[in-house]
Amino acid sequence: MVAVVDLWHADKPKTPRDKCAEHRKFPTPLHGKGKRWQVRYRTPNGQQRKASWAKRVDADRHAAQLTATADRARLGLPGTGKETFGEVAHDWAATAHHRQATAERTERVLRLHILPVFGTTPIRSITRKDVQRWVADFSAHSAPRTVESTYAVLRAVFSEAEREGIIDRSPCTRIRLPAPDGRRTPPPTPEQVAALAAAAPDHYRAVVWLAAGAGLRWGEIFGLEADAVDLDAGTVTVRQQLANPTAGFPYLALPKTAMALRTVPLPGVTVEALRAHLRRFPPRAVQVDDRIDVRRPRRRTAVLVFVSREGEPLRHSNWARRWAKIVERANARLAESIAPGTTLHTLRHGYVSTLVQAGVSIKAVQTYAGHSNPGVTLKVYAHVLPGADDTARAAVQSTLGAVPSVRPQDPPQGEMPGQKGQVSNRTSNGHRRRTAPRTPACPVPRRRSAAAGREAGAVP
Repeated sequence: MVAVVDLWHADKPKTPRDKCAEHRKFPTPLHGKGKRWQVRYRTPNGQQRKASWAKRVDADRHAAQLTATADRARLGLPGTGKETFGEVAHDWAATAHHRQATAERTERVLRLHILPVFGTTPIRSITRKDVQRWVADFSAHSAPRTVESTYAVLRAVFSEAEREGIIDRSPCTRIRLPAPDGRRTPPPTPEQVAALAAAAPDHYRAVVWLAAGAGLRWGEIFGLEADAVDLDAGTVTVRQQLANPTAGFPYLALPKTAMALRTVPLPGVTVEALRAHLRRFPPRAVQVDDRIDVRRPRRRTAVLVFVSREGEPLRHSNWARRWAKIVERANARLAESIAPGTTLHTLRHGYVSTLVQAGVSIKAVQTYAGHSNPGVTLKVYAHVLPGADDTARAAVQSTLGAVPSVRPQDPPQGEMPGQKGQVSNRTSNGHRRRTAPRTPACPVPRRRSAAAGREAGAVP
């Protein structure tokens, strides 16, 4: 049952009192305090809930929605809150507008981490405490960033249920997530990048220089076609990427974001590496599905710059095994080993960090990296590179070091400048010397009131 209660007035007061002049009703102790109208109801599991509103019309509207939901539940109609979380999650995933890679990741997150806990539970009975307990259990064996991204999927399902009227309010409010641990894989040094390139197979050597010298993503590198490379101008144009689905064959798709469609200038070392690669390994024409226009997918011939040994579009799983061997061979040549967890994408972090430290504008770095906004560039990709302390120290010194000192030289103790033989009123450190307060030679008499004067005149 849903009831709308007036918190400011009572029909029959417990103690005799006058009616208020404004509403002509008996006031309660809450009269004039807070919101006047309160909607009271009980959830399907018997818990009493309250919601307060300032206006009666808003309270009546909320009460009508709750009553309609309860009536639909009694009649067994859909959208009554009796649906399980799994049913709502599957409907949301089927209608959400996701790229294929995002859709595959969402399905995997739901199947492995969320549905085993909430799948068969009626979605209306899930409380904030249940969600917080799930976050705590999941955080015990998962990294903070994994918890954050997985919780985002859970929150999206509850938000969809709230928009559809299946639940009154999402339980994902004021949920405490684990704080980021702050650990980040440092980008390789220039010596380590050169060792990685030397350790890579000949037909993948330019891949290392493209990631380190142009900041391209994995899919952008292996989806690169010959007409997108202009060595005379020293640029590479990103128009597509090679997507690797969990099941099926690689295909061409749009880059990660709209800002990823860009032209990136290449340093000389990357231009030379690409020129040597194209001279020794000419681009290969391969048949591949083109889903750049999702409304008109087609199969076409693409002239790819980088392919597998068999002349086919490369799979990400095959590259991961090759990269592990490249890092192992590079560490054998280095005195300082490459940081664990370094991937081809870590070279992209190094590219962005190098541009930021060199003083390139954040807007330009964002454009070259293909980030959706400058905040991603600074928060996620910009690292403090070795030698940054010396660079910062030199920058401040070059600005402040040439400023002449404005502090005057200390005069001889006991003398003021230009007044030889006179005692100074300042100490050797330049502070004012403390002296006793000066007493006037002729004290000013205190003024007396007229009454005091009459009393003084009455004395014989």
